[in-house]
Amino acid sequence: MQSQTTAVDGERASTNHVLIRPIRHKRPNLFIRTNSEVQKILIDEYNNAYGVVFTKDNKEYKAYASKEVIVSAGVVNSPKLLMLSGIGPKEHLESLNIPVVKDLAVGENLQDHVSFNGMIVALSNETATTVCEEQILSDIKEYAKMKSKNGPLSGLGPIMSAAFVKSEPNLIAPDLQYQANHVPNWRQFIADPITSEKTAILPCAYYDAVVPRIMNLVPKSKGKLLLNKSDPHGPPIIHSNYLGDDRDIKPLMKGIRRSQVPTCSMMLKEFTAQFLRHTAPSRRHLTPELVLRLVTPSCPLWSARIEDSPFSDPFWGFYWPGGQATARYILDNSDIIRHRGVLDVGCGCGAGAIAAAMRNAKQVVANDIDPFAVIATNINAELNKIKVKTDVDDYVGRSCKDFDVILIGDMFYDEEFASVLFEWLNKLTADNKLIACILNSELGHSLPGKHSAVARFRKTTCDY
Repeated sequence: MQSQTTAVDGERASTNHVLIRPIRHKRPNLFIRTNSEVQKILIDEYNNAYGVVFTKDNKEYKAYASKEVIVSAGVVNSPKLLMLSGIGPKEHLESLNIPVVKDLAVGENLQDHVSFNGMIVALSNETATTVCEEQILSDIKEYAKMKSKNGPLSGLGPIMSAAFVKSEPNLIAPDLQYQANHVPNWRQFIADPITSEKTAILPCAYYDAVVPRIMNLVPKSKGKLLLNKSDPHGPPIIHSNYLGDDRDIKPLMKGIRRSQVPTCSMMLKEFTAQFLRHTAPSRRHLTPELVLRLVTPSCPLWSARIEDSPFSDPFWGFYWPGGQATARYILDNSDIIRHRGVLDVGCGCGAGAIAAAMRNAKQVVANDIDPFAVIATNINAELNKIKVKTDVDDYVGRSCKDFDVILIGDMFYDEEFASVLFEWLNKLTADNKLIACILNSELGHSLPGKHSAVARFRKTTCDY
């Protein structure tokens, strides 16, 4: 959806600009005092608010109300003002020698939307909107001449796009929001994010990268706001307690995983082109029935330096020995998966899932938390005229009640993660799941050919 903005004729407009300025000199009952700060609300012995005390130019004044006193100082200063006026937690107010008018939990229900913006999607030269400084100045001058503003400078760039989604299908309403922030120069941003943020002055219309922002709309964690004991009238103390409730972590993680999937056709097209450019169809492995696009010795990427690779970790371009052992066993022993639900965890290039689909599994889901592995799997499945479902959720630790067989290949990278995996696999085995588990003789990533693999199916062991 397109985000709503506070704008008039293509220009950003504040509340003051839209609502106050048009009536400022027309309403006889409207008085505006700038550079003034309310110190407290005046409350009589019957607990009725009848005015405020405010300061201007270091002098104290009182303003009286004939009707109501409306407190509208924002999420931080409204509770601060109430507590300064004696409305708040009794123990806290008494510790500051503030007379208690009403003992209420003011400031103790602070809820904020935790957001994640730790990913940067760099755009190609064809899709980036960056232009030279001279062109920007020319665009700004042209924009300034317009009476009714339009064009790219009248918008907010990628942040104009937003989506509201459910982390779980059974929820009544969406609990996550997606936005996209612009990055004027992603190389500068990565080198020094703080300085880049502080010095970024380019309009939102010009950017060469976007940052997906995932927001938790229904936070369960609650913080609190307290008056500053050293200076009650100064900035209050905020205890945000972000992620203090574990229930806030799961939906946010789901949102992050989903945002990693490059569903945008542009990103999919770019990765697919890179994938096809740096891989080649191959049957030179233990499962020649499958043709897979892999990084082979004939591909430049095979011997490329890390800094010359367009991918951070193209593990999905290799057919690891553990994956070969799993797929070979499935192809030779099709009875173990026929008419059963199969989950391929850490699918990589997707060979295990493709082999299971070839042998008539009831349903097959290829899972990997790396979205590019999922895309590689889809490409390889199509190459073999096979359809498999793909998923980027983290299944480790789940009950996997919809599956009968769990395939897990070269994922025992270190002792800590291996312990987590073994604990999970033991639980699945206790639930009568069929486990295809590949164990490495050495912990840690290795080049193809450096693993010795053992395929375990419950109590059956098959060596390759």
